[in-house]
Amino acid sequence: MKTVAIISSKGGVGKTMVSVSLIDYVAKRGKKVIAVDADVNAPNLAKWFDDIEEWDTEKEIKVFPLPNRYKKCKDLKLICDGKELRIEDEKRGKAYLARGFIPSFAKYNLDFVYGDILQGKTGSGKVVEQTLKLSENGDYDLRIIDTAPGTGYPVITAIKNSDYVIIVTEATELGLQDLIKLIEIAKVKPYGIFINKVGDNKRIVSKIQDVAGNDLLGSLDYDTRILSALEEHKPPLLIIQNKSFENFLETVLNKLGGET
Repeated sequence: MKTVAIISSKGGVGKTMVSVSLIDYVAKRGKKVIAVDADVNAPNLAKWFDDIEEWDTEKEIKVFPLPNRYKKCKDLKLICDGKELRIEDEKRGKAYLARGFIPSFAKYNLDFVYGDILQGKTGSGKVVEQTLKLSENGDYDLRIIDTAPGTGYPVITAIKNSDYVIIVTEATELGLQDLIKLIEIAKVKPYGIFINKVGDNKRIVSKIQDVAGNDLLGSLDYDTRILSALEEHKPPLLIIQNKSFENFLETVLNKLGGET
């Protein structure tokens, strides 16, 4: 199984849109895909696929509340009000798995995993770790991870467990600066760069292209129809029919195949 992680600096850049499109594109070609929503603070990948609501497996995620060096100390206790209290694993969230899900708009089926952290709890990286474990068992060709935005522990965890990383950026000055930071994080693995919402800012696009170099995978102009795709719970290519975007997805598929 190959694993690709899709990352971005912030929300609204188009990371999940790219994730959805790649999932659909690969599954249509007869590949066995497992999709993972690793944005445990705000999971929304399922909304693009009929807003999945029924799950075959529900796993409670618990973590040891102290640093890693204490993990093997099972008899560790705290003294509180004169009483000895054993330190137990704490519930931090849940991971869900749907098997063989068939979207209403497609003939293929896929497995789907998402993690959800409890409101107000810390430890999102640990929740991501356990969510990814739920996606490891199965005869899959490809695992696609839609990560949280940013550069924190959850994103680093996804990158660490991937074979290839897609960095999604947008054609703005902030997008360019964030891209440079993301490259530093992603370069531990093979990676490619996709520019979303290109618009008319040719100067910024040119700068991003210079930074990306041979790692540029493709680009897409801003298209309001993508919002319609989300509202209809469908992958964007079912609505926008964009050849350059298809070429980008095919490029990703070729790169993954080339690493087999």
